[in-house]
Amino acid sequence: MDKDNSVQVVFDKDVLSEEWYGCSDGTTTGYMKVKTKEIVNNFLTYTKHIPTVIEL
Repeated sequence: MDKDNSVQVVFDKDVLSEEWYGCSDGTTTGYMKVKTKEIVNNFLTYTKHIPTVIEL
């Protein structure tokens, strides 16, 4: 929904090194587990967002 690319996507380096990424809608029942490479290579590419990688 961010057609103007106003949202900045930031990932921690350690998160990107994991095979899976888990997220929730803020409830205990709405949880999703997705392959990290699918988010970075497919979803973010499709939405034209380039993630910034940081190291904490």
